[in-house]
Amino acid sequence: MELRSNMNIKNGILFLIIAIISGCGVSGDPEPDEQIFGTWTDEIVTITFLEDQTYGQKNLIDNPLDTANLDSTFGNYYSDKENRVISFTITGFALENGTILDSTIIGPTWVYTISESNSQTVMSYQSNTTIGTLVKIDP
Repeated sequence: MELRSNMNIKNGILFLIIAIISGCGVSGDPEPDEQIFGTWTDEIVTITFLEDQTYGQKNLIDNPLDTANLDSTFGNYYSDKENRVISFTITGFALENGTILDSTIIGPTWVYTISESNSQTVMSYQSNTTIGTLVKIDP
């Protein structure tokens, strides 16, 4: 009986070791979508998504409601290739006069699709407040 008990314990330990080893290196984080890397634009903004999951957004037109004269926004993004989601964290703003304002604000989350249209790569996105389309200008 003691031999059988020791075998069960050894098998249990072996199973636990295999489970731990097979799980090593698996973070569970979703795979980023490489298709979004690069620069995208519409008539209002240009957004650059870098591979290190940082982004910069440059305003192309003056907004008459913008009393701070915002030039650009920058921060981090998180992308999920499988679910087609991009989540933004804004870490700062740059004003037209060169002033940098550090901040940490949870930004929007986009659900997006990427397609080809008229020989251009197009990203259509939607958040709870915005629907838009961007064209890739820098692969």
